[in-house]
Amino acid sequence: MDKVKNYIIVGGKTGGHLFPGVAIAQELSAQGGKVYFLCTHRQLDRNVLTQYCFSFYPIFSESPRGFFILFLLKLFIGFIQSCFYILKIKPDVVVGLGGFPSVPGVLAAKILGKRVVLLEQNVHPGKANIFLARFATKICLAFEKTKKYLDKYKEKLVHTGNPIRREIVELENISKQDLKQALDIKTDKSIILITGGSQGAKCINDTLKQYIILNFKNFYFIHITGVKDFEATKDFYDKNNVLINVIPFSKDIGRFFACSDLVISRAGGTTVAELGFLKKRCILIPFGAATESHQNANAQALVEAGLACVIDEGSLNVQKISEQIEIMLKKELPEKINWPFANEVMVRIIR
Repeated sequence: MDKVKNYIIVGGKTGGHLFPGVAIAQELSAQGGKVYFLCTHRQLDRNVLTQYCFSFYPIFSESPRGFFILFLLKLFIGFIQSCFYILKIKPDVVVGLGGFPSVPGVLAAKILGKRVVLLEQNVHPGKANIFLARFATKICLAFEKTKKYLDKYKEKLVHTGNPIRREIVELENISKQDLKQALDIKTDKSIILITGGSQGAKCINDTLKQYIILNFKNFYFIHITGVKDFEATKDFYDKNNVLINVIPFSKDIGRFFACSDLVISRAGGTTVAELGFLKKRCILIPFGAATESHQNANAQALVEAGLACVIDEGSLNVQKISEQIEIMLKKELPEKINWPFANEVMVRIIR
């Protein structure tokens, strides 16, 4: 009988980093592996990993953009914690999900002689992955264009695409009518989904609120606000007698994506991958403060696939969003959309 392989996946803090890790963990578990996460102390990480029933251990980490002494202290503590868990679990491979929460675990894995595989979800690699690339055995890229930014490590680079969670993959075989029934959506109107990602986006919320109060009778809106902006947004709709489906956060975003006729969203790597896989019309509003404007580069992948248009955050207003909604709802989708499916390729690399 083959030895059961153990894997540690390290990273978290946002859904964009965590959900690809969940997708990888699902595939590795299905093949008989045991998967453990080293994540942040954020409630999002705890909620998501508990939902998917994966074992996890929170460790300390910090971005160097804050107080530098605090960054070094948390990095050191997170490194010691990671060493402890790696020695305890004895993983065959450690997978880094990018972002600074992955740094302590990847450094510990390298020191302890473990094989390291990195995942880069964005076109422009993040600073953490640029630093960690020297320690990796393989670096899996969501986008082909990323190779030019990591050219010095070209022998390690593999264009795989971004891994997609199983429940989203399975949506390909479910009809829109069945999805609407499962989500208790009773309408024949076009369905427009607004989301700012796992943490929400106030500029998107504020602009779309103004658009929705003028058009809520014309379309069926699903507005996922993010936890911080939920109460204010819900109060706004209540005061204006606007009846729409408004929620703070969805653990089942894939079904909302799949049943929608148009998605208005940020352009994080994971969001772009899921929208591309599901072949959804979308209006993307990249996060203006993202490092090296990486969301703009991500968004271009969906534009080139014929699925998206992009509105710059600085020029977002009701008139612009109204014009683009009208254009995108009438847009003919390409007959063939070649979007990479990463799951099987990545699992072969990791195993």
